[in-house]
Amino acid sequence: MAITIDGDGTITGLSAGGLPNNSVQTADIADDQITLAKLAGGTDGQIITYDASGNPVAVGPGSDGQVLTSTGAGSPPAFEAITSVDTNALAKAWITFSGDTSNTTRDHYNIASVTDNGAGDYTFTFDTDFANINYCGACTQSFQWQRNSNLTGSGFASLLAFRYRAVGSCRVQNVQASGGSHMDIDDLNIVWFGDQ
Repeated sequence: MAITIDGDGTITGLSAGGLPNNSVQTADIADDQITLAKLAGGTDGQIITYDASGNPVAVGPGSDGQVLTSTGAGSPPAFEAITSVDTNALAKAWITFSGDTSNTTRDHYNIASVTDNGAGDYTFTFDTDFANINYCGACTQSFQWQRNSNLTGSGFASLLAFRYRAVGSCRVQNVQASGGSHMDIDDLNIVWFGDQ
């Protein structure tokens, strides 16, 4: 049967696969005309990317919990397990706290409450307990020097001590080096590390 094209552009006499190879070029296809229905079927969870030769390739599906990661130039991405993190090296609790008369918690992690036991004496209760009392901590502190007349002089110093540790709380005291009295702290920042 002869192939004919009538006045309105309708082609007759052409069977499926009847066009010669390469007779339809990329420029002959209008933009946004290839629908999802025209794509070859795949597997749920796969993504389409390109290989080192620039050809399209399906990647995946991965396993539950894996993430899509780059494998560098020259190879398609891959689904891989998340690199494990040593949780013992991470902070288990921290707080930035104003220990003056306002006793204001500015921000925190894993701190359920703060108890003011008196001047320079605070108990921090954890949301999640530590496994034992062998945890450690680090802190910084600062004062508004002009607020207290007894803080004048170049020889002033105070010691911040972790005391009365329990798995669920830690009592912290600020002791003036000269005289040993407890003093409030305007700006207190503490972080705790240990097993939970």
